Amino acid sequence: MAIVYFLYRSTRDEAPLTVRLQETDRKGNKFQFSAKSELFVLKTFWNKTRLKQRNLNATDKKEISRVNKEIATIENFVLNTFREEKPSIQDKDWLKDKLYQY
Repeated sequence: MAIVYFLYRSTRDEAPLTVRLQETDRKGNKFQFSAKSELFVLKTFWNKTRLKQRNLNATDKKEISRVNKEIATIENFVLNTFREEKPSIQDKDWLKDKLYQY
């Protein structure tokens, strides 16, 4: 079963999220594809979102909603194309190409 993770991997205040697709084959071997997305978020915002803080103002709630919708569409796109195409483990640029097409 494939799983998609979104990671903030930067020291800058604003950076693109990294998309990581992880899959386990029948033998139990894990492999993963990783690529940067075009979805830019603020570091402070990402920390607020992941820690599920309460008492957020209206603009933060709108931004959380916008980012979560975009994350959901990217995740569905990646999982659906992964199931259809079944890329080989050696093709490390597969996810980069798919995110570019998205």
